[in-house]
Amino acid sequence: MDVDAKKKLSLLDVVQNCVSIVDIEDHVKKNIDKLNQRGWHGLTPLHKAGLRGDSKITELLIKYGADVHVVTDYSETPLHYACKNGNLMNIHLMIEHGADIQQLDQHGRNSLHHAAMGGSVMVLHYLSTVHNMELDVPDKSGQTALHLSSYHGYIDTVDYLLRRERCSPLVKDMNGNTALHMTCINGLQLSAWQILQSGTCSMLHIRNNDGKTPLDIVADKTKSSYQHRMLLKELDYWGKSKLQNKAPKGPLFTWYFLMFFPFLGMLSIILCGQIAGAYRGVFSIIATIVLSVFVSGKIHRLKHISRWPNPIHAGAFAAGILHTIICYLFLILPVLWPHFYALCFNIPSLAVMLYLYLLVLTIDPGLCHSSREGPTLSQPYMTVEDIAKGICDKQDFCSRCEIIRPVNVRHCTLCEKCYYGLDHHCLFLLTCVAKNNHRHFIMLLGLVVLAQSLFIVYGIQYILVLYDPLPETFMLIKTLILEESWFVVLAGLNVASIVWETCLLIYQLRMIANGLTTFYALRLLSKDVRRLTTFQKMQNVRNFLMGRKTISAADLGTAFFKV
Repeated sequence: MDVDAKKKLSLLDVVQNCVSIVDIEDHVKKNIDKLNQRGWHGLTPLHKAGLRGDSKITELLIKYGADVHVVTDYSETPLHYACKNGNLMNIHLMIEHGADIQQLDQHGRNSLHHAAMGGSVMVLHYLSTVHNMELDVPDKSGQTALHLSSYHGYIDTVDYLLRRERCSPLVKDMNGNTALHMTCINGLQLSAWQILQSGTCSMLHIRNNDGKTPLDIVADKTKSSYQHRMLLKELDYWGKSKLQNKAPKGPLFTWYFLMFFPFLGMLSIILCGQIAGAYRGVFSIIATIVLSVFVSGKIHRLKHISRWPNPIHAGAFAAGILHTIICYLFLILPVLWPHFYALCFNIPSLAVMLYLYLLVLTIDPGLCHSSREGPTLSQPYMTVEDIAKGICDKQDFCSRCEIIRPVNVRHCTLCEKCYYGLDHHCLFLLTCVAKNNHRHFIMLLGLVVLAQSLFIVYGIQYILVLYDPLPETFMLIKTLILEESWFVVLAGLNVASIVWETCLLIYQLRMIANGLTTFYALRLLSKDVRRLTTFQKMQNVRNFLMGRKTISAADLGTAFFKV
């Protein structure tokens, strides 16, 4: 854009679209008399800045005299627009310069209502904890922040408002609608489940002023929306439940079925294989491949509105270990029993492996309970106000745990908890691998590889002893498939697992050697950043396995980004 074209732009357009803060300031200086000029629907440059969310622009406009109290044709202040955008520094800046957080628009909505419509948990938490705003105040139509968040489908905001009974899901607006009615209008499954979990199944039968229940609202829209059809299927089940005074339970039967399905599926293949007669080997191999493909194709959450973590991968891991142990004890060991080496290595490794397996499942991975340490004794912990002041980054706020995460603490969306030194959420263990159990996880992984390798070695010895002298290759393969299908199938699964686990172990050790975790990757700030030497990497691995402190990337003055 040439110079003449820039001059023709209004201050409103410049604030809304211009990237350079220098150009915006230059335009402000030349149009200082238009700083509070009202445009379309009464919007001023400060309204535009609030909606844009850049605190530098807001600070610039206020510096040159922009009025934080001016309202639009709908009685909305710049603060209302800033709350919709969700930039906390922007909001804090306006409040510091006199913006009234309690000022109402023409619908009777204050700053907190606008924050709810914007879907920012951080802003709601800031207004509630720092400025003591009540979260359940209704507007002129009787709608609270929960009604507004439910209607727009902001699941994090709905969860925050329902947590600790901040808002009641039973509150009705002027039309008799509860938050569940508002959710059902748009067929929002996750929000509907959250609201039901905080109340009871009887909420499905509450009627609004038109005589409609949430079920009626969903049913009216099933012809035009797939979401409404799926939601109606779930809500109708709980609407007919005999336990109307209790919250609906999650899909417990489905969860336990998927947990035990891999073990029972493999057991069924083995038993059916015995019935198949001469074709049992071919049947077992094909059925195992189908079962493996089915399990590996499952996603990490259940296809249910509760979105519970899917346990099928953890069930597959446990089933593989149990079936391998059973096959070793009842098929291989009796044949190799006269040989002492059959017990010398495998039994001790299995015992230690099972101990570590139970330890990783039961130990606290490194749960974080409190916010980052504050700068002074009078402020022992940081709060959301520190984000508003620019002391810490907004990404450090955990909306679920409601803390300012300390350094090296991250949130797991499956566990819904924050952990120190989070490496990853392991689908095969149904728990997070973090600071306290990371070392045990690596040792478990190594022992699993060792135990599976010994199973293969002893399995080969079992074949050599059982079929001595060995027939020719083709006849041996045919015999193994027909007569030893149990061992052949488990051997194939174990070999595939060994390859995968070895790759995972190598990757984990490489991350540990560099002072990283799976959750983080290293980004160099400059070419002069100190790098770890080979000796330091080896020391890191040794110290990690011995439970000692390792040299992390943070110790080297580097930055992280999530991967």
